Amino acid sequence: MPLTATYTPTNDVGKAVDFNNVTGYLLSMCMTPNQGFQGNFYIYLLDIGDPQYRLQPVDIGESGPTPRGTLQIVGDQRSYKFDDIDMTWVEPGMTRRERFRLIEFRYAPDVSDKVELPAEMENAMGSFLNQSGFQDDYKYDLGDGGEDLLGFRARLAARDQILMRFSSLRNQTNSWVKKIVEVNNEQVTKEGTERFMPEFNINLGFFPDPIVVTKDNLIRVFVQEAYGQMLTRGQPTLNGLCSGLGAEAARLDPAALTPQDILNHEFETGFTRAAESRTIETATFVFISGQYRDLPCI
Repeated sequence: MPLTATYTPTNDVGKAVDFNNVTGYLLSMCMTPNQGFQGNFYIYLLDIGDPQYRLQPVDIGESGPTPRGTLQIVGDQRSYKFDDIDMTWVEPGMTRRERFRLIEFRYAPDVSDKVELPAEMENAMGSFLNQSGFQDDYKYDLGDGGEDLLGFRARLAARDQILMRFSSLRNQTNSWVKKIVEVNNEQVTKEGTERFMPEFNINLGFFPDPIVVTKDNLIRVFVQEAYGQMLTRGQPTLNGLCSGLGAEAARLDPAALTPQDILNHEFETGFTRAAESRTIETATFVFISGQYRDLPCI
């Protein structure tokens, strides 16, 4: 079943719109301990149509307030609902092959950092990776049992921040997105001196196990969930994240089609469909200097 989405404004700005051929989406967020998302929670939809049929216009309203409402994404064994989310911009376009639009949605700080995130993310995907040659190494566990990672990368240095990046298959069990949303919800609903990030563990299959994430050793964590054509969007480099890039790196800077891409579309028939239905999550933890720098990850 292909993915579809709807957006319904609830603040009388803009109009409801349907997205009938979602070929990719990206959830991208950054959480800072004790502070929350601070507006760094984004959702991107890529909707593509046949050149013969006009897509339903996206009405972002007149100059003034941003549309705020409910975004729903359904299909392919998932049902996601995001209430009180802003539609911040849309990039419509065309090539000789297709019509398309890329839309950005964002949770503003007055929503993400004041109350539990008004989001429901039900995923019934039953896909699991087979046992790899790593045996129990790189078998992560966020509380739902061990699963193999798709990939892992770290940046270890004597004086710099320590970074760890985990990539995994999104399914109905362990989820980096759901874990970080749960952690954020627990901290933002507290007041005063009680408002702090609860610690949590990441079991990884080798010493030190578990990796303990606390408000004192974590600087920030970036998490993405990518589907379909949005799987091709690259991640911020680990070097960049420890050399000045902050929480703003969670926001997508859409790459333009190259002249060669546009020319290629002249000779291709039929509009693009999601080439890959599996969904990948990536979590990048930025730890303080010296934390886990002796990680034996080879």
